[in-house]
Amino acid sequence: MIAIASTPRARRGRLRRRHSHPAGADGRLTVERDASGVPHVRATTEADMYRGLGWCHGRDRPLQLLLTRLAGQGRLAEHLGADEDIVATDRVFRRLDLAGGAEAEVARVAPADLALVEAYCGGVNQALRRVPWELRVAGLRRAAAWTPADCVLISRLAGWVSLAQSQGEMERFLVDLVRAGTPQPLLEELFTVQRDYYCSILPTATPYSRNAIFSGLLPAQLRQQHPDLWQENTDDERTKNRFERQLLEAQLGRLVPGGAPAVKYIKIYDQNEALATRRQINSFSGLPLVSMVFNFLDILAHGRSESDILQELAPDEAAFRAVTKAWFVHSPLYDIFRALSTQNVTVVLTTDHGAVLGRRAALVYGNRDTSTNLRYKFGINLNCDPKQAVIVRRPMDYMLPDDGVNKNYVLAREDYYFVYPTRFHEFERQYRGSFQHGGISIEEMVLPLVTLTPRTP
Repeated sequence: MIAIASTPRARRGRLRRRHSHPAGADGRLTVERDASGVPHVRATTEADMYRGLGWCHGRDRPLQLLLTRLAGQGRLAEHLGADEDIVATDRVFRRLDLAGGAEAEVARVAPADLALVEAYCGGVNQALRRVPWELRVAGLRRAAAWTPADCVLISRLAGWVSLAQSQGEMERFLVDLVRAGTPQPLLEELFTVQRDYYCSILPTATPYSRNAIFSGLLPAQLRQQHPDLWQENTDDERTKNRFERQLLEAQLGRLVPGGAPAVKYIKIYDQNEALATRRQINSFSGLPLVSMVFNFLDILAHGRSESDILQELAPDEAAFRAVTKAWFVHSPLYDIFRALSTQNVTVVLTTDHGAVLGRRAALVYGNRDTSTNLRYKFGINLNCDPKQAVIVRRPMDYMLPDDGVNKNYVLAREDYYFVYPTRFHEFERQYRGSFQHGGISIEEMVLPLVTLTPRTP
């Protein structure tokens, strides 16, 4: 086994190859630095490989490890002085309480996995026997042992920082938030919560399921009644939903005899618009209906497949929920909920689709005009393995637009995602483990419908 751990920066010039033998190994463990200073860990057991990796991190990044832990614990001022900015930083992280419950989370780790984490910590501790001089100057003479709970803390801190940087990329409010596990207790502090469920239509994707909510129509009906508003053949996500306000007004016109009430429709694209909405939220209290479109999780889920960092932070559904919670607590959306909880309003919270973690690639065959989606496709004479996908040969059976000779749809089952035969293995690796939607799974189709009534209007 070989693990490669990067150094903070490659050292200039060529270095002599050096060998180290961290203590405590169960078998043979060697760390060899190549001519660029990059350590290569060679071990005869998996635990020793992690021990060697921890030793490399402790040797090459001691200051980063210890300062990051102090920051996550809200204890920087203890060692770096009571500077106003440092104290303010500590207050933020103490309110976040990223270290809270870390020991309980460690207790839930499978014994075999925990043994590897402990081996990694053993390597870190061996390297950290000598505190970096920068911290010794600041008065930190001895570092507490690195523990599995510290690994949990660092992963939480990394998730919070990443989300804080990404928060400006918000687009809509049909809030995937609840679907991804936004903590209901946070809402229950402000509202009486009634939670129901409904089933999405197919495909479980924006042009179909979300437009169906705003229009009250199935895709085939929408195309027939509003051909000028139907968008299916564009790859631009914003274009697919640019007519939500018009569709909502048309639906209300059908449902409300004598004329639909005035609708306030807001689509939030960035952080500034989110903050502006928060400032204006109290002025909306006299309006009969306000519809807010606020998207963050779709962007996070799509961006995760293209970011190694996001995949490491949120490798599974549970981690994705933790990342979502960190974002939500510090987002303008939570501030909006708090403002609404003081008004005499009813808030309905839902989403148009869920997401599934794609784990298996399915071959699909089609021409160059076939749509590009990973969990569903439409085109001419599409074909794939029926065990891996539902092949819709007659679109009208699913109330999907049948607007061309031999047009059909394929909808991925379970956790499959579509890949063409060309460059199959490249795209199989790229999208494996990414969150996707558009297909047929419980995760994508069973959706929450939450009604919030303020406790103290």
